[in-house]
Amino acid sequence: MSNKNVFVIMPFSSTTSCTENEWLEVYENVFKPAIEECNYSCDRAAPQTGALIKSIIKELRSSRIVLADLTDQNPNVFYELGVRHALSNRTILVSQDAVHIPSDLRGYWSILYGLTPGKVSQFKKDIKRVVERIENTPDENDNPVSDFLDQEYVGVSNFLLKQNVKQLSALITEITANINTLNKTINNPAYKNYISYDCVNILLNTLYINIRHETLCECYEIRHNLLSIKNGYNLDNIYIKSCIEKLKTLLSTVFEIRNKISVGQYNEPDRVSTLIWEPVPAHNEEDISAYSEIVNHPDIDFEELKKHLDKI
Repeated sequence: MSNKNVFVIMPFSSTTSCTENEWLEVYENVFKPAIEECNYSCDRAAPQTGALIKSIIKELRSSRIVLADLTDQNPNVFYELGVRHALSNRTILVSQDAVHIPSDLRGYWSILYGLTPGKVSQFKKDIKRVVERIENTPDENDNPVSDFLDQEYVGVSNFLLKQNVKQLSALITEITANINTLNKTINNPAYKNYISYDCVNILLNTLYINIRHETLCECYEIRHNLLSIKNGYNLDNIYIKSCIEKLKTLLSTVFEIRNKISVGQYNEPDRVSTLIWEPVPAHNEEDISAYSEIVNHPDIDFEELKKHLDKI
């Protein structure tokens, strides 16, 4: 854990329960010792007047944990708490009395504390328990904002999942149509004009899903084959039949990926493949159907890329 720090937001000036000096004593004698016993550093903002300064917002955003004292429901503390809730999880609510914690927040991490030696000792135990929970589940929702955003994320994820299924379904339709078209083209070259690769183009141009470099390579080669046939560069029956077999293999792969996505069982690779076209010698000057080949370079750097470009 890179930043084991706790930022405390609490009143500075006098409130109903405490004077300004008493709030300082709460910080120095209750909060700071308890937090430091958890092996975290502890800090709070210096008293400020006027607008909430950028340094406080920075702390609210970057601190590993924020501890908010809601005693007496100080408006500044609640404002800073709202900022924190909008920016991050890992916030602990504390108060000297449960009535100061709004009912909407009582279901989240909250601790009551007192100023007697026994209550200070108990507070240390409670803080340690909650900090350990945060360390074990740092991304657990701990406020209404994160709960809402989590649901929004689920909604967006479901939408994207459905879009991927739709686009892969369209790709399946296109593949089957091309298989039928190529079978017709073997006996009548005029059918080549019905070849389509719009859905393949969308996949290759946007990479809306990572289908692994082997399948991605197949898609690039198949698109190249289809272009060669449609433009009349290679109408050899063996070449066309080879393309049909490649399409059948791709059809099986895409169909499997689509079904796994539909039930939430498809895991995209962590690494995005980088595919590079490399030139290959043509059989003769008029043959442009196989002028290059795909090579996978998952870790290619710019110097390597320049070497490949020099070959072209």
